[in-house]
Amino acid sequence: MKDNTFAIMCRICVGEMCHFNDKNNCSERCEKKKLHEGSHRCALKKHLCGKECSLPGCGGKCEIDCEAKHTVHKCWRSKCPSQCCMEDCPNECAAGDHFHGKMQLMIKYRKEQGIQEQLNFPGGCDHLCDCEHSCKKRCERFENGYCAIRTDRENVTQVFEGKRDTFEYVLKFEQKGTDKPCVKPIPPFRKNHEGGHFCSTDENAFHYCKKKCRDCSGICVKHFDHASRGDVRHKTIHGNMVNPVWTSTEEDLEFSGHKYKVGESAIAEMCDAYCYRQGRGHIHLYPCDAGDTQNCPHDAVTDRRRHRTDEKMWKDDNCRDELTHDKYWETINFEDPCVQDGCNFDICNWFCKHSDHHEESKSYCVLRLWHHPVKTLSEAGLRNGWVSEERGHAFSCTHEKW
Repeated sequence: MKDNTFAIMCRICVGEMCHFNDKNNCSERCEKKKLHEGSHRCALKKHLCGKECSLPGCGGKCEIDCEAKHTVHKCWRSKCPSQCCMEDCPNECAAGDHFHGKMQLMIKYRKEQGIQEQLNFPGGCDHLCDCEHSCKKRCERFENGYCAIRTDRENVTQVFEGKRDTFEYVLKFEQKGTDKPCVKPIPPFRKNHEGGHFCSTDENAFHYCKKKCRDCSGICVKHFDHASRGDVRHKTIHGNMVNPVWTSTEEDLEFSGHKYKVGESAIAEMCDAYCYRQGRGHIHLYPCDAGDTQNCPHDAVTDRRRHRTDEKMWKDDNCRDELTHDKYWETINFEDPCVQDGCNFDICNWFCKHSDHHEESKSYCVLRLWHHPVKTLSEAGLRNGWVSEERGHAFSCTHEKW
C-alpha cells in the first residue's frame, strides 16, 4: 500500500497560518496548494467578523462574513432581545428584528445586507410580547366616588391620656375610601385598551359617595350621585368623633363619667352615642353664617337655630350658632343617626321641680326647645297640667300641694 499522506502534504501549503486566523471559527492552517498565489486561507469559506454586536447591551459577536463590507455588526440572534415594556411582564419582545426599536441601525443594516423584505411588527417600535396584559391604571370613576370603603382597626381598645383623666375607650373603626385597578385587559401588541378605565366590567357599577361626616369622618354609604336621584341626605355608619373638641363655659367638664379639659379631643365618644347621652333638648354648635350676634339671620323658633347665647365659652373664640339636634343633622345634610323609637331631642328640657318627682320620673315641658313662653294650657295644647308663670313652660303633671 502506498503512503498518500506524504504525497498530500507535498501538494498543499505547509506551516502557514490562515490570513483570518484571528477569527473565532478559523481552522488556522492554510489549505491552499503549495506555492499558491494570494493570501493563505483555511478550508472555511466564511470567516465570521467577530466584532461586538452593534445593538447596545447585546454582548453578542458579529456573524457577518468578515470579508463583506459592513459597518453594522449583528450577532446570531434574529429576534429583539429587549424585555417587554409592560409593567411586571417577564417576557421578551416578540419582534422578529434584532435591531427592533433602533430605527437607524435597522435601516442601515438592511441596506448593507441587501434585505428587501419588510417586517411589519404590530407593536410598532414598542417592545411588546404577544401576551395579554392586565391594565395598571386605577378606576377613573374614583374622581366621582370611591370604588370601595376600607375599614381598618375595628373595635380596638385605646387609651385616652388627657390633662384631667386617663381611661380606656374603644375605637369603633377607621374608614378610608379607596380606588380599585382597572379590570379591562390590554390586548397583545398594545400598550392600552380601548375605552375608559373601570373597576368592573359593568361601567355603571356602584361607587360610594365621597361625603364624610364632619364629626366622625364616616363615609357616606350611598351612591355617589344619590343627590341627583332625589335622595338628598347622606348616610353613614358613624364612629368615634375624631374631629370635634370639647367646649364649655368652664375650663373643666365631665361627660359620661370621664373628665376633660376644654379643647381636648372628643374621640372617646361616638356620634350617635353622644346624642343619646346628651338626651332631650341638647344642642350642637356650628359656624355662624354672619359672624356676630346682631347680624345672625336665624330665628330660634322658626329656624331651630340661633346665635350662641353664651359668648363666654372657655378658650373658644370662634363665632358659632346653636342648633337643635334635628336641625344640626339637616344642616350637615346627613341622616339622623339616632333612630331608636321615642327619640325626640328637640323637646324642651325644662322639668318640673316638684318633690313628687324623682330623677327617673321627671316631668318635662311638653313644648319644643326654645319655644315662646305660654300663659295658658290651651296654648300648649293641654287640658290638664300647669304653666310656669315665670318662664312660660307647660307641664302635663298635676300636684295637690306645692
